[in-house]
Amino acid sequence: MSNPVGKKIKLHNVRLSFPVLDKPKAFEEGQDPSYNASFLLDPKNPKHAEALKEVKAEIERMIAEKWGTKPARMKPIEFMAKGETKLNSKTQEPYDGYVGMWVIGAKNKKRPALKARDGSDLTPEEAGRVFYGGCRVNAIISLWVQDNKYGQAVRCNLDGVKFHTDDDAFGGGGVSDDEWDDFDDDSGASSDDFDV
Repeated sequence: MSNPVGKKIKLHNVRLSFPVLDKPKAFEEGQDPSYNASFLLDPKNPKHAEALKEVKAEIERMIAEKWGTKPARMKPIEFMAKGETKLNSKTQEPYDGYVGMWVIGAKNKKRPALKARDGSDLTPEEAGRVFYGGCRVNAIISLWVQDNKYGQAVRCNLDGVKFHTDDDAFGGGGVSDDEWDDFDDDSGASSDDFDV
């Protein structure tokens, strides 16, 4: 039986988390490098709620089309979870901004379409500067069926990401403009004053 083809699902104005969009990365030894991103959806936002409903319906449709009923050895749906279950391994607390959200993680071995706000294509270098954890994006994902020696599952493909707007960066940090006020532009010291 052939694998069903998943339809494209649009995620509107979602927060981006853990972007790996400039160049593919392998997270474990022996793993193929891939582009990755997680998207935070607020179930109270009508567009986000509709997208979550669409993803769940697509999962059910693909399972029914491929296997009829959920196979006993099918792996759990790992790409979609409540934000509270995504814990920082160091603090054992949910990640910044995740509480009350649903998280959809998607990846692709092939470079996804990466777009600036005006719709122009971004180079890998530009993507590394434009996309950051916490910014808002529009994204396109699609689901696919895995049925091979590694198991049976429904997986999520990252098809494209388009920058929407800036928002607070996850993880805090950064430097405000007034923190630069105490620097004197001309300290009078020269490089000869220091042993290097």
